[in-house]
Amino acid sequence: MRDQPPRGLQKGRIVGRQKTYWDLESGIKSWRVHFRGKRESRFVAPAFVGLAVSTDHPVLASHLEAQRRLLVSSKANNVEELISQLDEAVAQATSGWRTLSEYANPDVVPEAILEAGRGLLLQAPCSVAQLVGAALERADVQFESLEVQHPSCEVRALILGRNFVVAEHFEFDAPHVV
Repeated sequence: MRDQPPRGLQKGRIVGRQKTYWDLESGIKSWRVHFRGKRESRFVAPAFVGLAVSTDHPVLASHLEAQRRLLVSSKANNVEELISQLDEAVAQATSGWRTLSEYANPDVVPEAILEAGRGLLLQAPCSVAQLVGAALERADVQFESLEVQHPSCEVRALILGRNFVVAEHFEFDAPHVV
């Protein structure tokens, strides 16, 4: 086993997924990639173009950066437009890998918080919270930003097209012919 993806495996299919490994195929070869300390995964589609193990990828911000909570304390004038701007801010901060809904208060939709003018809007990595906060400021919405959580361990991301796994460690089995 090795901790880096095999050379030549840049295009293929995810053909099996379990909690601790995914099976990959490319042409007539297949590989199994094991992960330890899995924190998160997202499966979008079986086919992928591009494969990398990264320590510096936008999906890792949620795991490597300190977290901030943004608490709103005044009403927004144009809630629909502001929600669009907040979504754009999150997309910009994460290079399109995350959405506002992933960081938003799970108990109350952002529209309700902005209409009421009070409540926890989101909890997000500092880089995301900073851009969302700037959008709130431009909309003259008062808010407070509180640091609440620091990262607890080092993780890496396995990126397969738009699919990913965030874990502490990855191991690739030697390829075998399908």
